[in-house]
Amino acid sequence: MNPRRRGLILTAALSALPAMSWASEAVPSDVRLIIPWPAGSGGDIAGRLIAAMLSRRLHTNIYVENRAGASGTIGSSLGSREAPDGATLILGNSASHGSAPFYIPRLSYDPITSFAPISMLYRNSLVLAVNEKFPATSLAELVAYARANPGKLSYGTPGVGTPHQLVCELLQREAGIRMTHVPYKGSAKVLTDLAGGHIQIAVSAQAAALELYRSKIIRILAVADKTRTKQLPDVPAIAETYPGFDVAGWGALFAPKNLPNKLVERYNAAVVAALSDPDLRNKLEAAGFLPVSSTPAELLAIVKQEHQRWASIVKHDMTVTNTY
Repeated sequence: MNPRRRGLILTAALSALPAMSWASEAVPSDVRLIIPWPAGSGGDIAGRLIAAMLSRRLHTNIYVENRAGASGTIGSSLGSREAPDGATLILGNSASHGSAPFYIPRLSYDPITSFAPISMLYRNSLVLAVNEKFPATSLAELVAYARANPGKLSYGTPGVGTPHQLVCELLQREAGIRMTHVPYKGSAKVLTDLAGGHIQIAVSAQAAALELYRSKIIRILAVADKTRTKQLPDVPAIAETYPGFDVAGWGALFAPKNLPNKLVERYNAAVVAALSDPDLRNKLEAAGFLPVSSTPAELLAIVKQEHQRWASIVKHDMTVTNTY
């Protein structure tokens, strides 16, 4: 090859490098958001609202794919195996990315190492509720009743390994009481059975419980957040009795591991901007979610903390069973 031809080829190759680098860091024109819960669920509603805003912020098409099952682990597992090219995002939560390793044997992903954390998206307040006819009108009375009737109380949650279960497991440790866990396959039946008196106690998402509470069918004794919530200013936080108590559902945005840092930064910046939008915040709050963004490092720390809390619960207080 003559020197002139070799020089032309080298020049062309070098001139392509910036474009190739830019292309690898650009947000793809079509992005799939895997939501590992059914269409119409709380997490799905929040995810679709956020996806629509991110699409506008990033000038791209973010479309939702629901892959429900096994407390979000089916969709999360699928997302963890995708290429780290920015074309796949995963909505995770405190079950799929916190407690799952402790109650699903041979989980195909590691919540800490199999994903690139992008940002927190929201917190979802949880409440401790009883049937209106239950003989306790406060958390203190519930604890006293449980101590006087050991082993006779049962509490319902949407399933094993949910933050709802974590509320009662931690409460039992703090209060020195024991109750029987009744895990359901989702949220709706828990409140239906509580209203009908089939279970005595339930932990529910605040938003889902408000209508029954306002109709005086159920009584909300406490919220599991570290402070009282805006929607229930007269209902005390568990932390007022047991300092440091703070359990909430949460949702966050992840991508497959090894996503280029530039893409992580672009997605994170878009989330922060989106969650600052008043219209989106109002819609999320109306659906029962508190919009909360974070840095990728902060999200990773949250996932690790969730992992540590469940490790402690499983070791000391709870027999975890595989229900899938």
